[in-house]
Amino acid sequence: MSTPTGSVGARLDSDNLQDYGMQTGSGTWDFKPSLTYTGQLNDFSWGVQLSGVKRLEKNKYDYAYGDIFQATLGQLPAI
Repeated sequence: MSTPTGSVGARLDSDNLQDYGMQTGSGTWDFKPSLTYTGQLNDFSWGVQLSGVKRLEKNKYDYAYGDIFQATLGQLPAI
C-alpha cells in the first residue's frame, strides 16, 4: 500500500496547477502488490518478478494516475 503523501497542489502561479508529473505525490491510496520467484538450473540462477499499482481512488482534484503492471525476468551465471 502507499498512502497519499506529498503535494498535489503545487502551482505555476495563482491560477495554474503545476503539471502532474512535477507534483511530489499522487494524492491517492494505492495497492502495490508484487510477487517474486527465483530458481537455479545447473550453472544459472534466474528470477521473475511481477508487480503493479492499482489506484484505489481519485485525488482532491478528481484525478488519478493510471494503473501499472510490470514484469521482469533476469538470469545470472551461478557463482
